[in-house]
Formats: sequence, structure tokens, C-alpha cells
Amino acid sequence: MTILGSHDGNFHADDVFAIAALTLLFPNYKIISSRNPDDWAKCDFLVDVGGVYDHEKRIYDHHFKNGPSYPDGLLMSSIGLIWKHYGTQICGSENIAERVCSKIIRTLDAHDNGVNLTEKASGIPNVDEVSVSSIIAVMNPPNLENVNDIFADEVVREAKI
Repeated sequence: MTILGSHDGNFHADDVFAIAALTLLFPNYKIISSRNPDDWAKCDFLVDVGGVYDHEKRIYDHHFKNGPSYPDGLLMSSIGLIWKHYGTQICGSENIAERVCSKIIRTLDAHDNGVNLTEKASGIPNVDEVSVSSIIAVMNPPNLENVNDIFADEVVREAKI
């Protein structure tokens, strides 16, 4: 069994898609959601936590100054880092993996790193930006008591569909 680790609390598109991508490669998995380094030590992969990006140690965090970026300077998020190393294997084709990266992964990276990709509709009440990231955000339960179970059982499963 492969143990995948990420942070607890609210989940975001980058960690949801990073974990979902890894579950395609490792269908026999367990997810640990925690901010405790003792829990992280039990994991085969860390996504969006760990304070470093280290492919050899399978730690894919981007939350540090001057984090990993694409050649054009766009900062990567955890899905970008996972895709960099496993996208071709997931897709079975380098060309398809590159297309998925250019059309989806980079957008998730940009949004997670604060790039404003849309403008809110003015004068229209209750209409907010629509993006994969905003859809993931509204899936967070109002009560964080069971958020980790929801992440493992529902969000990752839906992201793989």
C-alpha cells in the first residue's frame, strides 16, 4: 500500500489533483491528512507539505520563497510538481502529458500561486468566479471536523472521474 500525505484542513485544487494523479499510479493507497511531521514520516509521498521540494524523497511542496517554477517563471504548485515527474507515466504519452500540462496543470498552478485569472461579474449578485479551484473550494465542508474523510473518500474519487 502506498501512503500519500497532505495537509489537513481545507483542501485546494492543487493538492486534490496531485493526490488524485498519484492514486492513478498507485491504486492501492491510503491518505494521511496532517500537519504533524511524525505523520508525514509514515508517508511514501508528501504533497503540499514538508517545506521543500525533493523528488528523490518524494516531497512535493511549493510553499517556500523562490519555489519551483517553469522556465517562463510561472511558479508551480503541488500538482505541477507531481505532473512534472509523473505526467507522462499517467498519460502514457509525453505529448498528451504536455498538452494536459499546458491546458490544465499550469492554470491550477497559476491560480494556487495567486495569479488572478478571472474577474468577478459586477452587478450580478451571488455570481463568483468559476474555476476548478473555486469549485474545489466550495466542496470544503462548513465544519472542518470531518474534512479529512471527505477529502479521501469523495473529493479525490471525484477528481479521478
